[in-house]
Amino acid sequence: METTLELSLEKKETVRLGKENEQLHSLLEISDSDLQQEITQLLSLITQKDTQLEQKDTQLEQKDTQLEQKDSVIEKLKNELLILRRKLFGRSSERYVKEDPNQLKLDFVGVETLPEE
Repeated sequence: METTLELSLEKKETVRLGKENEQLHSLLEISDSDLQQEITQLLSLITQKDTQLEQKDTQLEQKDTQLEQKDSVIEKLKNELLILRRKLFGRSSERYVKEDPNQLKLDFVGVETLPEE
């Protein structure tokens, strides 16, 4: 009798385990589809972020180009300023000051022809 009872218990246990196994498989299938959706959404997000990063990289390259151009202009203006300062404030032999058209002039015409004293 014990063997029949044991067989009956084993059969019930097998049926119970079979049902649990089916439930677990159905949960795994649901989880797999949920995981697939989540993976798809994450891949989409990664693609969007990659696109945004590429746009930001392009913007940074443009900004770098603009900075290089501005640095070039600044360097050119510094050199021009240095040259102008040398002309204006350098030694008198190097100095060049543009004549003011409103400046009164002394007329020395005929100085050579004046009689000596």
